Amino acid sequence: EKGFALLESRGLSFDLQCCPAQMGAAEALFRRYPGVQVVINHLGKPSKLRGDGSAQDEATISSWRSAMTRLAALPQVHCKISMLGFAVQGWPDNEAKELLVRDLVLEAIAMFG
Repeated sequence: EKGFALLESRGLSFDLQCCPAQMGAAEALFRRYPGVQVVINHLGKPSKLRGDGSAQDEATISSWRSAMTRLAALPQVHCKISMLGFAVQGWPDNEAKELLVRDLVLEAIAMFG
């Protein structure tokens, strides 16, 4: 945390790769240092979604949505849309999976602007 605190005085930002389960701890840190610009990488890593409307997918998306909504409320936090294949493998070749990726991207844009 001491190193994180130095970022603001040096004009540096922080890129974070984490999964939704880790975002609560990240949120607490970011609230303590509102002057540090943060980028959440890879759409916040909703991972291994099957794109089949399953209860497992819904639970994963719900957890992701809740955590990302809290982070998006912090003005210094931004989201990078990348590594979409990590979220939904094979999405370019499957219409249902492609629609899920589209919906996740649009939701992230709506959250973060």
